[in-house]
Amino acid sequence: MKETLPLKIFNDDEFGPIKVFLSRCHNVAYGVTIDGEVFVKVPFVGRRSFLSDIANINEDMRLKLRKIINRQTLKKKEQEAVAAPAVYDENTVIDIWGLQLKIIRGNKQLTQLVGNEIRIQLLPDDNILAPDIQSRIKNVIVASMKIKSRKELPVWLDRLARQHGFTYTGVSINSAQSRWGSCSYLKHINLSFYLLLLPQHLIEYVLLHELCHTVEMNHGPRFYALLNSVCGGHAEDYRQEMKKYRTNL
Repeated sequence: MKETLPLKIFNDDEFGPIKVFLSRCHNVAYGVTIDGEVFVKVPFVGRRSFLSDIANINEDMRLKLRKIINRQTLKKKEQEAVAAPAVYDENTVIDIWGLQLKIIRGNKQLTQLVGNEIRIQLLPDDNILAPDIQSRIKNVIVASMKIKSRKELPVWLDRLARQHGFTYTGVSINSAQSRWGSCSYLKHINLSFYLLLLPQHLIEYVLLHELCHTVEMNHGPRFYALLNSVCGGHAEDYRQEMKKYRTNL
């Protein structure tokens, strides 16, 4: 909402100060900011008649506002968690599709990916919490994820395509953070290496999602019916579960 001065502010025993703004809407509309503050918009036309009533919030509206506030509070906590940088040290345990992180000390700096073990060797006097060291560790983890995803995801996609009778023209692994995957009109599938942050059943859900787009390009009823059939009837459950995850380390 734009930074405009409220027409009026009234205090509510439950929600505290509530700001009233003029709007082009035709009815009174309550809302909640990301910080959990309740506001109300009233129509410009006939505003005087509405102002006398808006302070009396009925119980049905209170229930709706409480639910919105709870959702906004949860959303804000998720955003803060995403914004908080990870801290890596010798005790860090990562859960990225079998990859393991091992940080040791030695007489020279080394980085290796041996099987599923990411080995990072620091000098004895290196401050592991220093920004440059933290950045280096993260970059090594990202590089290892890219190597593993390019090796594993195309094979997995091909197996699912054969299993369910899909055809596609190619697959690319990228660093996209805005989406887990995509499918072009030419049936070329793009997959983000950040998929490795998901549990394996959700990785498979994303792969099947993109394969379904080789048949149905939009998200219409036929697409979701197809997706649900290849997901054993659990497509909606998986879709909801996906909301818990973000493309960030």
